[in-house]
Amino acid sequence: MKHSIALKIFALAVGIIGLTVLVAITTNIEVIGLGGDVEAVARKTIPLAAKIADLNEAGLFRRVAFERLYREYGEPQPDA
Repeated sequence: MKHSIALKIFALAVGIIGLTVLVAITTNIEVIGLGGDVEAVARKTIPLAAKIADLNEAGLFRRVAFERLYREYGEPQPDA
């Protein structure tokens, strides 16, 4: 059975469009899944970063307090 060139070109074009639609759907599904992964990481990482920042801040407060005490005891005391 012989098919005309126009029919072959049309079938090729329809096939390419079909594959393009398939790739687009697959890509959208992957992006949706990636969005869920990013959301899960954000739920775990952002609170962890906040806790680390709080620890860092508490450490800085302790260091400032230590330096104040060190400075106070390091200076000569006036005679009483």
